[in-house]
Amino acid sequence: MISDVISSAAEISVENTSVFYNACRDNDIKLVKELLPNMTIAQINHVEPNGNTALHIATQNEHKEIIELLLNVGISRSIQNQNEQTAYSIAPNTDIKHLFERFTQELPSDETNSEFDGENRFVSKIRWIDANPHADFEATKQRNLLIKYGTNPKFHFLVNFARQYYIDEELKDIQGIDQIRYFFDKAEEEQNPVYLLKAYTAETGFYTALNRHLAAAQLEGTGPIDSNRGRAYILGIITHHPYFARFNFTGESYRGMKLDEYDLQQYVIGSRIMTKTFLSTSKDREMAEVFAFGIYANENRTGKYGVVCTYHLRNPGTGLDIESISEYPGEKEVLIIPYAAFKVMNVKKEKRGDDGIAVKIELKECEPW
Repeated sequence: MISDVISSAAEISVENTSVFYNACRDNDIKLVKELLPNMTIAQINHVEPNGNTALHIATQNEHKEIIELLLNVGISRSIQNQNEQTAYSIAPNTDIKHLFERFTQELPSDETNSEFDGENRFVSKIRWIDANPHADFEATKQRNLLIKYGTNPKFHFLVNFARQYYIDEELKDIQGIDQIRYFFDKAEEEQNPVYLLKAYTAETGFYTALNRHLAAAQLEGTGPIDSNRGRAYILGIITHHPYFARFNFTGESYRGMKLDEYDLQQYVIGSRIMTKTFLSTSKDREMAEVFAFGIYANENRTGKYGVVCTYHLRNPGTGLDIESISEYPGEKEVLIIPYAAFKVMNVKKEKRGDDGIAVKIELKECEPW
């Protein structure tokens, strides 16, 4: 009976690997479809005795439909095998690698507010920043308030609190919540903050909701500590935990935006701005251009400009190079943390074929107070 097969998905076969793994290896699409609806994210992400996950073996064997099924249910892309390789890194050709790219999937939309329509981590609007002549001072003040959370030895307590009172209460209805719970559980289980960043890079409603809450808290004149302690714990850990020092990035990174004329006027040469949320940027300028001018090029026909921002990151801790741990390593992501201050160095409009006007903005990070 099918129910008997489903209940045995995680059971070990005579080959010492699970029934589910074997089905993915053998391209048994029918069985995989029967098993998946009754499996937890932890079971789907299970690392077999041979060091591989189901995604590794399906990728290695070029089973495209199996790969798509696994990615669509939220299997973790960043798990490494015994050779420290992700499934993406062992993809045998570009056709298989393309299956892992964000463009091949429909972007989730958990927001009903039109301000958020059509956005993802690499495309943003003006609300993510705060134009302020004292932005550098304010940024330092806000970040210093979070130090005690990032350096708190009770990491287990902080993650558990955030899981219980932020993830399971405020975010319980977001798309992909089971994936986010899996990452927070792993962070608590292994005492490893890297899983919080993995949660942020997953294509779920988490990063949108978190940034929405951070932006709203600032707009209301209240800091993240007062508005939600669980959220403040997450922010403090990512901003100040010593583990993340290994990911410090200095240099140039790039981000796509879509702005109307009014929003663009907020970027005045010589002015200072402060980030209010996490900003996903890329070491690859072409990646930012694809997000700004490629799949979102039609924005130019509705009064919006495609914009590419170049961020000159100078201070350790402002930008984290998370390519090696991201669920989407091909995006070469550098994550800029909240409360980073930048000076607008240049704003330039250029004609871009039939797509309209392209705008390039250069920003240099301010020195901390």
